[in-house]
Amino acid sequence: MADIITTDLQIELLKRTPSSYLGSCRYKLPEIGENDELYNKLFDILREYDIKHFFYIGGNDSMDTIAKLSAYGKLINSDIHFMGVPKTIDNDLAETDHTPGYGSAAKFICTIMKEISKDAAVYNKPNVHIVEIMGRNAGWLTASSALSRGEDCSGPDLIYLPETVFDISKFLADIERVRKDRQSVIVAVSEGVRFADGRYVCEGNDSIKPVDAFGHTMLGGTAASLANITARELGIKTKPIELGILQRFFYNITV
Repeated sequence: MADIITTDLQIELLKRTPSSYLGSCRYKLPEIGENDELYNKLFDILREYDIKHFFYIGGNDSMDTIAKLSAYGKLINSDIHFMGVPKTIDNDLAETDHTPGYGSAAKFICTIMKEISKDAAVYNKPNVHIVEIMGRNAGWLTASSALSRGEDCSGPDLIYLPETVFDISKFLADIERVRKDRQSVIVAVSEGVRFADGRYVCEGNDSIKPVDAFGHTMLGGTAASLANITARELGIKTKPIELGILQRFFYNITV
């Protein structure tokens, strides 16, 4: 939890790190009727501080939270107004064209992809760089890596999104095809890509993966898994790069 603001200097610093100060929450509210004691406690706190307007910023899970609070407020005839503020770097909220957070994160992805492309070009032996980018069900961020292409950078050679079934045989064939024309192959892949049977690529041979408070499988390791397969099957120097943690950090300090 962030410290209480008490000085003018802290206010000035807050202007430069707004969302970092707000912090993050992954608590799932129960369905209304399952634990009304919790809802009553929340509303007691809101009334204690005379809060009349409650704005909740976030993505799909956050919108689920604010919807439950709003519904319970109506149930008990509360005069508190609840408003969901769409914000997600995944850019996958229903009824929105684009959401705050996506633009800055996409810019970050493009910058990193340019750097990786330049770095890979120094090697004098065939190499593959597999870059894992956030995106469980939506490939907007991974797709944005294509914007790194320009006169100064060729960008990713291959892009794989969660909206399409991932085929490991085709993946390896794609790499072989690209490496015929260039020494370095740059791959951008969403963390949420799945095989035809619905299993996440990052699951490997694991039968059980941990889940978060909202029941979502905790992803990570897609690039590492694909790098191991690529190195083993094609005998090429392969480097996995995971951008997930960096993206979350970047979002917190800029938006």
